[in-house]
Amino acid sequence: ARVVATPELEFEVELVDGTGNAGWTRLAAAPFTLVDRSPPLVSIVAPAAGTYHRMAISVATIANDVLGSVASVEARLPGGTWTTLVPAAGASDRFEGSLPLMLDGPMSIEARAVDDAGQVGVASPVAIVVDTVPPTVDISGIPVDGGPVNTTVTPVVSASDTSPLVT
Repeated sequence: ARVVATPELEFEVELVDGTGNAGWTRLAAAPFTLVDRSPPLVSIVAPAAGTYHRMAISVATIANDVLGSVASVEARLPGGTWTTLVPAAGASDRFEGSLPLMLDGPMSIEARAVDDAGQVGVASPVAIVVDTVPPTVDISGIPVDGGPVNTTVTPVVSASDTSPLVT
C-alpha cells in the first residue's frame, strides 16, 4: 500500500435561521492521509479475441491507477516470459508491444500492470489462435511434364491444414 499525503480535511456546516439568513461555520479541521490499497486497472484492447496470428503478435492495453500512477505494464502468452509494453505516443494510459509466437494452437494473451505502490492488476485474458503452418495443396490428374494434351484432363485438387481449427 502507498500512503498519499493530502491537505487538511475541513468540516463545515451551513446554518440557516428562521428568516433564511445563512452562514457557514467551520467545525473542525484535521490533516488526513489516503492509503492506496487498490491495484491498477488494466485491459487488453488489441488484438481482438478469436483472431488468428502467424507472426509476432502486436498487443495494446489500457492501464490506469486511481491514486497513483502506473509503473509498468507487461504481457505474455501462457508459459512465456513477461514482455514489457511501452507507453504509446500521445496516450498516457495506452501501452503497446509485440509478443513472440509460441506453439501453434489456441491460447490466451495475459497482461498485468504494476502501480507505483507495487500493487499488481491483472487483465482478463484474450483468446487467440496461433497458426504458423500454411496449408498444403496437392494437384493430380494432369500431365507431369506440362506438355500439350490431346485428351480430356480432369485435375483433382485437395488441400489440408494441420490446424485442428481449420476445416
